[in-house]
Amino acid sequence: MFDISNARFAFLDLETTGLSPWFGDRICEVGIVVTEGKRIKEQVQQLANPEHPLSPGAASTNGLSDDDLESAPLFAEIADEVLGWLKGAVVICHNAQFDIQFLESEFKRLGRVIQFSNVVDTLLLARQYYEFPSYSLQSIAESFQLPLTIKHRALDGALASRSINSSTNHSMITSVFITRRCGPTKGFNCQLNWAKRSTATSGCSSNI
Repeated sequence: MFDISNARFAFLDLETTGLSPWFGDRICEVGIVVTEGKRIKEQVQQLANPEHPLSPGAASTNGLSDDDLESAPLFAEIADEVLGWLKGAVVICHNAQFDIQFLESEFKRLGRVIQFSNVVDTLLLARQYYEFPSYSLQSIAESFQLPLTIKHRALDGALASRSINSSTNHSMITSVFITRRCGPTKGFNCQLNWAKRSTATSGCSSNI
């Protein structure tokens, strides 16, 4: 039985130089909120030098500049830290496919393969179980009357995901049973079977 009161969660959000790792876009900021039950254990906001210019759209969204990132560590220098923050946790993202594919791309550049055994996508859950005017984090927060102003920075997004989940008494997580059948490089080319009021588990092996 999944004991949510003591479970370890990692609310993850990324800022990137653009929309597609296949066209060379890279991670430029990592935001993670690690919780155990309702307790925040750690908050992480880490810039990364992407060695790739920010697209105009990304820069206008997250407010970062190439100068801000020039002195930041390379992703290779923080990769093991990122894995440490996510290890043993249920990873929760809003639009998980986007974030996980960027992480997989970064580790592939390092000659490493990563898999995540437990991933919850709050965007898919919100679309499955709620009707909102928009499914952005800001819109969902407003619908739940949460006093959040999301500034499109990675930690802001991770904190917003955590607050929204807490406001629903964790129903955004406990309403889903995830069965994933995926190979080491297929990412989110997996089958997702949803069942209300079930626990978040997974069927694929993982290095995390």
